[in-house]
Amino acid sequence: MKNKGKIIVENLKSDLSGSRFLLIFLLLICFNLYGTSYLANNQSYIDGFFNIVTNGYYLVCLFGLVFLFTLYTFDRFEKNQFFIIRCQNRKEYLKQLLMRILINDAVLFFINLVMIVIGLNLFASGGFEINHILDYSISNLSYLFFYLSRLFFNFIIINMISVCLLKLINDKVVILLNLILSIVILVTPYEMRKVVDSLFEMYWIIADYLRLHYYSTFRLEVLCSTIYVGSLFIAFLILFNITKKHMKCVGD
Repeated sequence: MKNKGKIIVENLKSDLSGSRFLLIFLLLICFNLYGTSYLANNQSYIDGFFNIVTNGYYLVCLFGLVFLFTLYTFDRFEKNQFFIIRCQNRKEYLKQLLMRILINDAVLFFINLVMIVIGLNLFASGGFEINHILDYSISNLSYLFFYLSRLFFNFIIINMISVCLLKLINDKVVILLNLILSIVILVTPYEMRKVVDSLFEMYWIIADYLRLHYYSTFRLEVLCSTIYVGSLFIAFLILFNITKKHMKCVGD
């Protein structure tokens, strides 16, 4: 267990020290400075946070940078022949690849949250107000943690699906599919005032789980979100099993 933990830490240090990660990190700083100064200026702390992480253009930029980091990690893993030959079979190889990308993307997501907090301390001058949100019986701070968790799982599962596709089809096609997804996030109509009253009215487009929508109860929103994220995860598991049987050779 200690050896596995040491390997994970060493891999993470190696990936974060690369020149391409430095570029991604600098881009992350730039668009977070712009995002917090423009979207959270003179807002309260939590309202400013929501304005940032629900903005379509901000989310597309974040999604793009996470995907770039995924491609970067994928490329580094594929070139590590010494580590790959230690994998006993395709399933173990694919699991190690996905685990490395999961850890790296989670770290990048956390770094991004830290940058938002720093930006809010610089530009959000409206104070730290905790109150109810969307007529729910929970605070806006509690809802923010729920929303960020949902955002994280959506981004991570989409990237895991992309990794499986990278092992099945041409990488240019995978990049094109992610560009299409980014466009979908931007152009999907936003009906803020529509109230979801039952599971039969739940949304099935990812863009609607990156925004604030009215649900009759918070419990219903949690249930709809769980079903949607769970469906994405099932799709990933199906693709994982297809990939481990039919994936391309390492380096292809």
